[in-house]
Amino acid sequence: MATDGAETDSSIMEQDEQEDPALAAKKAALLTFLDAPSSANGVSDDIPEDIQNPSVSEDSDKSGISEVNYAVQSTEQMELIDNDIPQACSLPGPEGDGHKKSKVPSAECELVNGQKAASYKECAKETFAPLLALSFEKEFQSSGDRFTKGCKWSPDGSCLLVGCNDNTLRIFNLPSRVACGDIQDESWFFEDSQKHTKPALTMKEGECIYDYTWYPGMNSSNEESCCFAVTCRGCPVHLWDAWHGKLICSYSPYDHLDQLVAAHSITFSLDGSKLFCGFNKAIRVFQVSRPGREFVEIGAKDQPGIISCMAVNPVLPSVLVAGSYIGSLGLYSTDRNALFCRIDGCPGGITHIQFSSDGTKLFSGSRMNNEMLCWDLRNPGKLLWSFRREVKTNQRIYFDLEPHSSNYLISGTTNGTVLKWNLQDLPFPDGDEPITIKTSAKFVAHKDCCNGVSLNPHYPVLATSSGQRHFPEPQSFSGSESNSEDDGPLFVYGKNNYENSVKLWWMG
Repeated sequence: MATDGAETDSSIMEQDEQEDPALAAKKAALLTFLDAPSSANGVSDDIPEDIQNPSVSEDSDKSGISEVNYAVQSTEQMELIDNDIPQACSLPGPEGDGHKKSKVPSAECELVNGQKAASYKECAKETFAPLLALSFEKEFQSSGDRFTKGCKWSPDGSCLLVGCNDNTLRIFNLPSRVACGDIQDESWFFEDSQKHTKPALTMKEGECIYDYTWYPGMNSSNEESCCFAVTCRGCPVHLWDAWHGKLICSYSPYDHLDQLVAAHSITFSLDGSKLFCGFNKAIRVFQVSRPGREFVEIGAKDQPGIISCMAVNPVLPSVLVAGSYIGSLGLYSTDRNALFCRIDGCPGGITHIQFSSDGTKLFSGSRMNNEMLCWDLRNPGKLLWSFRREVKTNQRIYFDLEPHSSNYLISGTTNGTVLKWNLQDLPFPDGDEPITIKTSAKFVAHKDCCNGVSLNPHYPVLATSSGQRHFPEPQSFSGSESNSEDDGPLFVYGKNNYENSVKLWWMG
C-alpha cells in the first residue's frame, strides 16, 4: 500500500502541474527560493570543539526506573555561545477571508535584543485573566470527533495553523482589530467578529495527521515563502502552499525494503534549508529544495523508541534535540549526523520539547504525566525545575514560552485550564532533585481538554485549541422502559462533555 500511495501522490502532482501552469511556476519559484543560501539567522553553524562523541553505556538501558532517575550518558559539558537570537520575520500579513495583501497594524511592542516583540502585559500580572477576542467554534462543531490537534502561529504572526482529527488543516487569519486590541465594544462581538470565524484556507489530507510545522522563513509579504510541512499516517511528508492551499511537493522516506514509511515528527532547520523527519530509531534529513526520495539518515539506534518530537537550538543551529516515546532526549550534531549525548529520566513518552530563547535550557512534556521538566544544557543531565500540570490522556498537550525572552511558561491541561509560570529570578537547585515551581496564575479557557497553546511572536495574542477523543456512554433506562425493544441505541455520545474549538485571547 505504501508504494501505491507514493505512485498516487506522484500522479496527482503531475496532473496538478499539467492542469495548473501557475502552480508549476509557483513550485519552481519556491524551490529556487528555498535553495538560495540564507544568512538571516546571523549565527554560526559550527559546534564548539569541546562537544565530543561520548560512548553510550549499554548498562543504562538495563536499569529499571521505578522512580524518576535523572541520568545522562555524557560526561562532557556543552558550553553554549551567547549569540544574538535569529532575526524574526517582518509583520505584514493577509487580512480577512482570502489573501489580500494588507498590513496588520502595529500593536504595542517592545524591543528585545534589537527585535520587535509583543508586550504580554497580562503575563506580568498576578491575576491571569485574558480577554476573549475571537472564537472559531462553529468550524469544529459538526461532529463530536472533530477535535483539534494543537495550533501554531506563523513565524510572522499573521495567521494561525490548526490541525484537526478530520484529517484537515485550517489557516485562520489574524484580524486587524484583534492584533491591536480594538475588541472592547459591542460592534465587534455582535457584528465584526462573525466575519472572521471561517478559515481562510482548508487543506485536506488523506490520513491521520501526526505532526505539522511552519516554514521558519514564512513571511506573508513574500508569497514564495508561505508554506508549511505536514506528515500523516502512511503518506510522504507534504509541503503545502499556505497562500493558495495547494500541494507543492512531497518528500518520500523509503526504508531499506523500498517501502514508504511515514514520519512521526517533523521540524525545519533554522534557515529552512533542511527538513528533519523522526522515525523509529532514525532521523532522516531532506534538502527542502530537492523534493523526492533522496535523504541523509542520522542513526538513532542509541536512542530507542519512536522519535516523537524535535527542536533545533536557536543559538547553535547545528544542535538538534529529539524526544522519544521511551522517555529519552537525544542531542544530535547535524554537521556530523551523529548522536553525541543522550539524557534519560523523563517519566513517560515525550510529546513536546522547546528551547528557551538563549538556548541554554530545554523544556519537555510527556503524555499521561503531570510533570514538565526543565533541563540545563550547559550541564547535560542536570534538572533545574519541574512544573505540575494535569495530563490524563496520551494526546500531545502543547506548552509555549514567551517569545524572544522566555520569561513566562504557559501550558494547556486536560481539564481545560491554561496555566502560567513566572520564570524570572527562579532559584537553582543545590542537589540532583529539581525544584517544583508553583503555578503563578491560571484561567479556564475551555470546558474540555486544552491541547494547544501558542503565543503570537509579534502581537500580545494567545491562541488555544481544545478537544479530545470521546467514547459513547451507556444510556440509563428506568423500570418498564428497559423491557422495551425500541429503546434506541444502548450507547450514545454525551452532548455536554466535549468542546472542539479554537480561541484567541488578548493579553496586551
